[in-house]
Amino acid sequence: MATFRKRGDSWRAEICISGVRDNATFDSKAEAQYWAAKRETEIREGKNLNPRELQKYTLGKVLEIYHAEHTPNLRTQRTRDTTTSRINKMLREPICAMVLADMKKTDLEVWKGGRLKTVQLNTLQRELNTFRAAINYVCAEKEVALNNPFSKFKLPKFNDKRDRILNDDEHAALEKSLSEYSNTLVAPAIFFALEEALRLSELLALEWRDVDFDRRLLNVCRVDDVGGVSTDGTKNGETGKIPLTLKAVEILKTLPHGQQNDRIFFGLTYYGLKTAWRRVRVRACVPDIHIHDLRHNAATNTAKKTSGNIFKVLAMTRQKDVRSALRYVHVKPEDLLADLDAA
Repeated sequence: MATFRKRGDSWRAEICISGVRDNATFDSKAEAQYWAAKRETEIREGKNLNPRELQKYTLGKVLEIYHAEHTPNLRTQRTRDTTTSRINKMLREPICAMVLADMKKTDLEVWKGGRLKTVQLNTLQRELNTFRAAINYVCAEKEVALNNPFSKFKLPKFNDKRDRILNDDEHAALEKSLSEYSNTLVAPAIFFALEEALRLSELLALEWRDVDFDRRLLNVCRVDDVGGVSTDGTKNGETGKIPLTLKAVEILKTLPHGQQNDRIFFGLTYYGLKTAWRRVRVRACVPDIHIHDLRHNAATNTAKKTSGNIFKVLAMTRQKDVRSALRYVHVKPEDLLADLDAA
């Protein structure tokens, strides 16, 4: 049976099950009751650690365990490198030295306030998600009952949805800027991505054997990885064929054909193309357009050409659900005028 005691502004929960004692302090009685019920169940199921053992689990130690065991299983080296960089930065934060069993909501508020002085809210959200995942991972894999103060901790709401797409004038300016760029592969690559709604890593991994000119289909089945190697599967693990637009076919026919297993855009690298894009967009006076926004453009154009059939947009973007596809379709009020005038 659990006992709950109010001490100042906090609540202390104490339990004793089968001779095993444990306790913890929380900001509210509801949190203390939730912990006590969960802890009692874990002790009965044999998922028990001596309170002294729990003191060994700092947030940093949990994050290191998660990184050592989870990160190597990520599919691409680029993702593994990005995750490693993020976790190494997180481990330098003072909060990582704290013992999980002793952490309170006030400690998280201090962490949040400090981080928001140097990073954007979306970066902080990624870090929060990583902390949650790390604690849940160690609890499940090591069968230890750790306090997860991040489980119910929320950040201020923010809109991370991108709805920036090119208008006709910007498209023309971009085309002019690309035509003047020294590397003649950059323009075909950018416009091909704009036609086919491809992610950058998918675009660069395309090989000539993926193109079926007779049926006008493109097989998207791998991504470009670190060092110019290819990794099977796309971002969400899905592979599949998408239709080739007439303009996409024209672009392909202007490129030198190599062997079947040669890359279509051989010579372009992931970071090289991103650097080229930054230069091109500045020359075109559209500095706020990201290269991934081209995928939004393509999805929106597909929606317009297919009378708003979201299932056809899904077939083009290869996303797993309608909600994800809708995040890429941005119909502007001015786009409705022609339809309204014709009605």
